[in-house]
Order: sequence, then structure tokens, then C-alpha cells
Amino acid sequence: SRNVFSAYAEAVLPLVSDEMDIPLIHGFDVQLAGRFEDSNDFDSVFTPKVAINWFLLSPLSFRASYGEGFRAPNLVQINQGTITRRAQGDTDFYRAAVTGTANDIGETYRASLRQGNPNLQPEDSETFTAGVVLQNLEFLPGFTASIDYFRFEQTNLISTFGAEEQLALDFLLRMSGGSNPNVIRADPTPEDIAAFNVYNAANPGMTRAPAGEVLLVLDNYVNLDPRNVEGLDFNVNYRFPETSIGRFTVDASASRLIKFEQRKDSLEPLLNDPTLAPSFASVAPDRLELNGNPRLRATGSLNWSNGRWAAGATVRYISGVFDTSVTQDQTGEFFRVGSWTTYNLRASVSLGAGDSLLGGTQLTVGAINITDEPPPIADESAGYFDNLHNSNGRVVYVSLSKEF
Repeated sequence: SRNVFSAYAEAVLPLVSDEMDIPLIHGFDVQLAGRFEDSNDFDSVFTPKVAINWFLLSPLSFRASYGEGFRAPNLVQINQGTITRRAQGDTDFYRAAVTGTANDIGETYRASLRQGNPNLQPEDSETFTAGVVLQNLEFLPGFTASIDYFRFEQTNLISTFGAEEQLALDFLLRMSGGSNPNVIRADPTPEDIAAFNVYNAANPGMTRAPAGEVLLVLDNYVNLDPRNVEGLDFNVNYRFPETSIGRFTVDASASRLIKFEQRKDSLEPLLNDPTLAPSFASVAPDRLELNGNPRLRATGSLNWSNGRWAAGATVRYISGVFDTSVTQDQTGEFFRVGSWTTYNLRASVSLGAGDSLLGGTQLTVGAINITDEPPPIADESAGYFDNLHNSNGRVVYVSLSKEF
């Protein structure tokens, strides 16, 4: 259990208005906000936010914000009991080049153990955004366009280090005479010792002490090194003038990642050694386009309404990523998971108006993923990245709603 006291305050200050007749400042607003939080199992914390909105002209404005965030580990992350997971594709970097067995090169399902950590520290974050908005143009009413840059940094990120990262760290420590206590191994068998002797004879400059097969990887919740993410958000919206056949609205938005970096300071010697880095590319800090971090996501829609009738079409796009658990035999390149585009349609009608029996009642029919597009194949337990795609296929629905 946890007892939490929180207090939040916010103020929006219109410092300059158009009536003040100040050159190049049609309006200037400032938002100030802060949150205080105190719990019985963590220290108190205060997180501020400040944002500005500067109207250079009535249709042109600039905006920016800075904020800090705080998240205490939840009760599961602190108290969760033991959970055993099995995943394919986790290479035992220390033994793979020596034995070449299916288990060591990651072709079998490797067991990892996860449980809560009562010593976790809270996550902290800093977020900065800046953008420009164009709207309400005299010659093009109903048009809005915006572009925003965002950057955030998280420290003490609460997650697991990852089984593959634990194995990479074990490799690094064993090459310097130590070992990773989170990688549990069997005692080396006579066959293991013989394989290491053959490998050492062929590689006298990089000998390895015999080590047994991995039995289990301990991968509990921990506070990770900082994560840095940067990107751009785009949006264009246009509400066409009313016509004899109704009103149309188009909307398009996209988010493009520029940087997605998860530092792993403990693995830095591996990644800075040019002779070793290619073998450990899957645990490199740059996570852009890897394992569920696409460079681009975009959505576009066209909507129509006329009286009690309405309809709409939506297209969604997610760019491709690389699956680091599969590599090309000759080149070592990661497996490319393709992009995914889906289309949705809907139509609705209001069945009544005012205080009539059917007033506020709306009937909607539609279809999600109307082309029945399957998720791109990936080397995951579900056969695809379930944090990006789904296997629902085409879904046709009918809904009836009423507002009172």
C-alpha cells in the first residue's frame, strides 16, 4: 500500500494583448504550473512547468514549454513476485563463437527471471518543446498548420536491463577476469572444456576461460542509464467552406523521431571497441528504428458531414524497423520488418433530434483495417511487434448510442 498527498497549481497570464498596440506582439501568454507530491515511501518532490505562446501576428504564433516530471516506481515494480519468461534470440556472446550450439547462438528459448526491486529510485524527466502555428488566415479561413520540436530526457528510468544486455555484460566482465552474477551458468562439461581449448588454440590473442551453458538470466527491475528522445510533430488541418453537399474536413499528422538513445554505460567498452562493436550492435545505445521504435508514424483523415449524416475515412502508416534478434547469415544485417498501412471507414446517421424519442440517438457502421492487412512478420513470440501492430485483421462494427 502507499499513501500519497498531491497538490497542483496552474496560472495562465495574458501579459500582452492586441489592444496594447506593441509592435510584433499581437499577444503574449505565459503558463506557470507546478505539482507537489509526497508519499509515505518516497521523499517529497516538486515539479515545475513553464510555457509561452507568442502571437507575432493574429494568424502566426510561436510556442515553447519546459517541464519536469517525476514518477515513483509502482507497487508491482517494487513488490512483484518471481516471474519466469522465455524468449528466443538472446545470444550467449561468450560461448557462441566457441561452441556454435543452438542454445548459445540464441536459436532456443532462454529462461529469464524477473521480480520486484524494493531499492528502486523514482524516475525523473525533463521535457522541452518549441513550435510554430499558422491558423485563421484571411485568405484561407479554416486552415491550421503546425510544426513542433520535442526533446525529453529521462533519468533513473525504471525497466529491466534486458537478457541480451545481461549476457553482453557477462561477456565484457569475463574477458577481464570477472563475471556477471545475474547470468547463472552450469559448470563446464568436458565437452565445453575441449571446445574452449580448440578455440583458444586458434585465437591465442583472445583466449577465453571455459564457462558452462547459461541456465538462467536474472533480469529484475532496475534504474537504467538516461534515455534521450528527440523528434518533430507535424499537423495540417483544413475545414472546407460549407457546400450544397455538406462540409468536408481533411486532417494529416505525423511524428518523426530524430533520436532515440538509451545509454548503457556499463557496456560502453564493448561499443567503443571497433573489433567488438559489430557483434554487439543489438545492445548499442542508439535505438532508433530498432525493435519497435519506428522513425515515422503518420495519420490522415477525410471527414464529411451534411445535416444528420456523416462519414469518414482514415489511413494510418507506421514505418519499418529492424528486428535485432535475427541477422543475415552472410552480412550480419538485422532483419527488416516492413512498414504497415491500414485504412478505416465509417458512416453514421442521427436517428432523431430534440426531445423526440430518438433524439440524441446515432447509428454508426464502420470497418477497421478494411483491406485486412496482416502485421509485418517479426521474430517475436506473437510473430510480430505487438507494441506497434496487431493481428485483428478486418473488423466490421455497428454501434448505437444515445445521449440524454
